[in-house]
Amino acid sequence: MDAEGFRSRLKERGCGEAAITRSIEIASRFERFVEHRNRTPSAATVADVRAFAALLIEQGENDAEAFLALARFAHHVGARPVLVEVLSFLDGAEALPNLVERVRGRFGDEVCDQMLGD
Repeated sequence: MDAEGFRSRLKERGCGEAAITRSIEIASRFERFVEHRNRTPSAATVADVRAFAALLIEQGENDAEAFLALARFAHHVGARPVLVEVLSFLDGAEALPNLVERVRGRFGDEVCDQMLGD
């Protein structure tokens, strides 16, 4: 992976150092992951992305920042199928917090906590 080229691109896009470091770490892991499947990151498939996401989940690292990092890398290497799949993961990331907010606003804290927990 061209880590310096990726770093430079992320800096140009205004990413902070923590986001850059995490993006490079996730990108490197994804690259190694797909190489074990005999593909390059730019030729990765939707199945590769889903398998990598399952690995992140298994390791407790499936936060929005990890998927944003993967999306940044997919964009950088021109892996459109990877980018689209990762964006589909991120698209629903706000669903539960929005549901909690609406239930809490409409029915109050007690009902919300009974239905959805803290």
